[in-house]
Amino acid sequence: MRNLIAPLIFVLAVLNPASAQVLWRAADHVTPSGLAFRYVQLPRGQTQSIQFGWKDGWAAQRANGKGIAVFGPALVMQGPKGSNRAEFVEDVKDTQGQMYIASTPEYTIGGVFAPPQKFPAALKLFATTLSNPAMDPARLEDLRKAHLAAITQAERQPLMLANRVGAHLQWEDSPILGWTKDDPYHFTGTSLAEIEVWRRAVLSRKGLVIAAAGPATVEQAALQIDELFVDLPPTGNELPAPVFPRKAAKDAVLIEADVPQTMILMGGWSSFDRGLDQTIALLAARALQQRLQRELREKLGATYAAAAQVVPLIAEPVIFSLHSMVAHDRAIEALDTMRKEHQKFLADGLSQNELDSERQRLRTEFDEGIRRPPAVANLLRSALFEGRPADFIETFPDRLAALTLVEVNAGVKKGLAGNSVGTVIVAPKGAGFSGFCVIKAVEDVKTCPNIR
Repeated sequence: MRNLIAPLIFVLAVLNPASAQVLWRAADHVTPSGLAFRYVQLPRGQTQSIQFGWKDGWAAQRANGKGIAVFGPALVMQGPKGSNRAEFVEDVKDTQGQMYIASTPEYTIGGVFAPPQKFPAALKLFATTLSNPAMDPARLEDLRKAHLAAITQAERQPLMLANRVGAHLQWEDSPILGWTKDDPYHFTGTSLAEIEVWRRAVLSRKGLVIAAAGPATVEQAALQIDELFVDLPPTGNELPAPVFPRKAAKDAVLIEADVPQTMILMGGWSSFDRGLDQTIALLAARALQQRLQRELREKLGATYAAAAQVVPLIAEPVIFSLHSMVAHDRAIEALDTMRKEHQKFLADGLSQNELDSERQRLRTEFDEGIRRPPAVANLLRSALFEGRPADFIETFPDRLAALTLVEVNAGVKKGLAGNSVGTVIVAPKGAGFSGFCVIKAVEDVKTCPNIR
């Protein structure tokens, strides 16, 4: 459930279905230096793109790992040794491209794309940055101050408060609990030495997952990939399989706070599997969101917006959640409405009209995405991370079109029925909310009887 945890950066684009016809074919190849990669040639593509990553789980298993995950990639992307930040920014602009690195609890990912004529310059710059970053300690302190200020600001937001309380409903006491809560200690204690350990452990040629797309030929793309990673060390440290102890989100907690509207957040772990199950989950969430919008906004007049979401996380079942900011004087009615709509959805599933509508929306979105090399390469990388075959993306339209209403609703019941649901409310006062453990600060959630 995305909203009982801090949102993650990683984009799981393989959930998006394609249109009736995909005009490209992906295939697996190996570079001259021995790096495996998946490639799609798009002769009309306006950019060349390489997307890559490691399935490492390194930072999320450490007490201050969120700081490593935030500051580590940011420091690498300050530029290579011998170049200051301003010079690096100008050099990137000169390539007319973009490049990035980011870390999540499960992955470290990166990418680069630029117009074909500028791509060699972008590759050279990014390769130097990856293999020999400046890692300026003064810049680390600047990043630290900025991030702590951002956390302080975000802590006043109702959804952030709900996320931080909700983390206690989902995770046992472990590093991932602090990660999802965005605890400040993750950032105050992170040292440059720890970030260097992360960089040397993860940023190597070992375990690289690589996908690329663009107008270049396969042979040209292979040489580009070798150029990008040529100076990375052949191996890093051994990375143990990540372990993240979770628990059922079944409790009801209300945190009192000075907020302009009441935040209602419901959700928990589901039983959806990876792959097609997640497409069913996505269709279900979108259909439920439309119902919540209708009931809470149009009929009850309690809110301007409501959301239902699904997020796969750390090789665990999909998290399913719904939330809305509502007027204080309609909050109890809104909570009752959300609970009723959730239960009705579990019992009845989608209608045929809902399935047809949401399926068409997803096709349209995918049609837009598969024309752009960076998006295509991102799709391919996501499929590689999940161990999918080379044709997984282009054959997805057939699998989506074959989904029947009976199959979808059976999948909804399989994924959601019988799973516990936690509820977090952020409101000025707890009076009138029956069955909630009322607290005044996030850490007070540990005093609630059913939460260890």
